[in-house]
Parts: sequence; structure tokens; C-alpha cells
Amino acid sequence: MGKWGLLLAVALFAGWLGVFALLAPRLQGVLEEGLSWLSQFDEPARGCAPLGPSSASLASHSRIGGPAPLPSRAVQFFLVPLGDFPTESLDVFASYYRARWDLDIKVLPTEDLDEDAWNPQRSQFTAEQLVRQLDRVRVAIGERDDAVIFGLLNDDIYIASRTDWRFAFSYRDGYSGVLSACRMNPESLGERTDPELAWLRMRKMLTKQVALYHGVPASDNPKSAVFRNILGVDDLDRMTEEI
Repeated sequence: MGKWGLLLAVALFAGWLGVFALLAPRLQGVLEEGLSWLSQFDEPARGCAPLGPSSASLASHSRIGGPAPLPSRAVQFFLVPLGDFPTESLDVFASYYRARWDLDIKVLPTEDLDEDAWNPQRSQFTAEQLVRQLDRVRVAIGERDDAVIFGLLNDDIYIASRTDWRFAFSYRDGYSGVLSACRMNPESLGERTDPELAWLRMRKMLTKQVALYHGVPASDNPKSAVFRNILGVDDLDRMTEEI
């Protein structure tokens, strides 16, 4: 390589260094955001902190304006506390939907978690098996096959059929579904205790399920109460409760 070729190579290398110096902070931010998003799927919860009774304020719908009507689809809807999930909090949720949408959602007695649904290797409950347990509850109480039964629990869950997901907030199959508070509770994620935030996240997830079962279509709007792609608590916190 001659002198001019060497000078040209040095100049090009210096130019690339300058470009990298300008882009490095932005690339680092993109990398950190990507790693943060991936951690939702790879990081285990730090032990599921149980939620205590919710505040009665969660029964109020005043913060989102007057009640908006749902499609006129008659749905029998039941909530079931699973394990140590507080029953009185489901009564609060039922009051909320009665005030907001004039729905008569019934709360059933507490059910013990199905031991066969526990996966000791993952320290999680298998969502599909919990749904089968709720199917049996429907039969036991003599309800119709299209009566919706949703179980709420403090424990962590995963969807066995989604091998690419480390955990799930909720899962439903047919007319049965489960909703886990574990990853919505800041305390379970090693953050400052904030029960009001945890309960608000729970209500958002439950509102989505109630609306979907009553015929409201899922939305691609990240602020919609029925936003279809909830991948983490950031998505939940961004959502409103407007249909």
C-alpha cells in the first residue's frame, strides 16, 4: 500500500470512529431497552408477594367517567379466588363492574390450587391445568357450558403450550381463564411496595377479559382497555380503562 493509500485508510478509520462515537449512546439505549424487554420473559419473579385486600376505592369508576355500555351479549360471569387470593377483593371487583356496566358478576367460594398443576422445576403453576380445574368447578356448580369462570391467584403461572414465554399474566381457553397477580405486584419484582398500583393493574387485566367475553373486539391501540399485545407491566401502565 502506498503512502496515499495508507493516508486514505487512516482517514476512513478515523471517520468510522467519529460516527461510532456519535451513535454509541443511542445504540446503548436501544440495547438496554431490548434487554429490558427480553427480561420480562427470562427473569423469574423474586417470590410472589401475596396481595392483601384491595382498597374499596377500586370499586369506583369515577376516574374514568360515566359507564360506557357493552355490546348486548348476555354472559354469566363468575370469579373464583384460588389459593390464598383474598375473596373480599373479588367482591370489590364485582361492585366495580356492577357500577360501571350494570353486570351481575358472582363470586364463588375459594378453591384450593390443583396440586397437579404445580411445576416444581419452574416454581410455577401450569395455566392450562388450572383452566381444566375451573372447568370442573363449572360442572360442580351446575352451570351452563358457556358460563364464564375466571380464577384469580397470587402465584406465578406459565403457559405450557408457549415454550417461548417465561410467564403469563393471564390465560383463557373457551369459557374458563386464570389471572395471576404475581408479575403485576411491584413487590414481587423487587420494587417498592405499591398495593394500589398492583390492584389497578389487576383490574385492567380483568376488565380486558370481561370486555372480550362480552363481545368487545381486541384493539391494536396501546391505550385501549382491550389492547391485544400486553407483554409487560409497562404496557399495562400505559393502558387506560376506556374501551
